[in-house]
Amino acid sequence: MLASVPIGTICSDWNRCDSPMSTFNSATFGANIKSARLSAGFSQSSLARRSRVNRTQIVKMEAGVYIPQIGEVIQLAEALDVPIQSFLTGNTRPWVGPKGIAIELRHLGVRDLVVSGATVPGAFRRPEEVLVLAVRGERPSVRVIEAIPFVLSRCPLKIPLVLAFASYYDGRAKARLAWLGEITLLLAQRGTLTLTEGVESGLGRMAGVVKKPTTSDDLGHPGNGPRPPVWKRWNITYGGGIAEFRARVEALVAASTGGEE
Repeated sequence: MLASVPIGTICSDWNRCDSPMSTFNSATFGANIKSARLSAGFSQSSLARRSRVNRTQIVKMEAGVYIPQIGEVIQLAEALDVPIQSFLTGNTRPWVGPKGIAIELRHLGVRDLVVSGATVPGAFRRPEEVLVLAVRGERPSVRVIEAIPFVLSRCPLKIPLVLAFASYYDGRAKARLAWLGEITLLLAQRGTLTLTEGVESGLGRMAGVVKKPTTSDDLGHPGNGPRPPVWKRWNITYGGGIAEFRARVEALVAASTGGEE
């Protein structure tokens, strides 16, 4: 058997799969290829003809004793009409949990984010989806929450997409991102952030269309002290204050201008 290679895991329901494993062995890789072949209704011989990959190699792949070259993977994916990611993870969609979005958040500017076992996505999703995924759930990461204003300052968003993704994943993400958008504007007013063109108007529109929640939301990190006006406006009881957001953003600004880490 070949040694294990770092990829993901198998999940039949991508919408609920939040904790991919950091490794899987060649047998899992082969099982994913076999599953895709059987779903398409192909025999090994017919797949070999359609993909122009030698049948013997396909047999070895499915047995877990041979990991194909990238050219062979592309040929198999084309023949089966599936994304390459399905061979790697058994899933046609990227992971939606913290390990699944970590690399995309780094790409969006959160350069100091380190998540053990982070999975490499088959492709990057739209930032609107990644941001919703970053703040959804009962207890999103503090380091991620407080990094969002930095990301928002650099990335003009299509607000209807933000709202659509939030409706799909977690309705609370609408108010959370509107709140974080107002923090972004506040930090820009104080000179901590520089806004990319189009960001200010987009965040203003989001604040105008999102309904203020009637129930409080601490994002799983409650605070007991006085709440700043922006927190009160969005009924947020998150424990971190503007000073924590400013410090987090300043660190990311420094990292973004400091070259390679």
